[in-house]
Amino acid sequence: MARHLANMTEQAARRHTAESGECMDADMDFDVVLWQIPRTHIRRPDVTVFRSVPEDEKPLPSHFALLVVEVVTSSIRVDTVDKRAEYATAGIPWYWIVHLDDVGVSRIDVLALDHGISGYRQVTALEPGDLGDVIGPIRIALDWSRLRA
Repeated sequence: MARHLANMTEQAARRHTAESGECMDADMDFDVVLWQIPRTHIRRPDVTVFRSVPEDEKPLPSHFALLVVEVVTSSIRVDTVDKRAEYATAGIPWYWIVHLDDVGVSRIDVLALDHGISGYRQVTALEPGDLGDVIGPIRIALDWSRLRA
């Protein structure tokens, strides 16, 4: 499912770049530096949408990340509590928590950073059959037929 979501976000990033001129990219399974003091803390989100950066800027500093996506597997508490707090502390504007069932994606919690509470607020919960694009740092079209395969 992470690969399908990565493909959808990559397409959206290319479309956004072509329409706006703001160079965006999306990828999966690479390191994001959340902070460096008191010691470097790195996470590897399942999918990340980010402002394009030169290769020498990797691992990616968190201020380039606009959206991180975590697919909940066996580490439910880590994905829904620990990473949520860490990504908010790092200032990443959007966080998606993707829940699975026996068929595929059952729900996507779309969260936006709220600086007033220094954490994320849920914007919406998307479920199979929901129509339309997801609005966030860029417009992302979800293909539920690929997410429920």
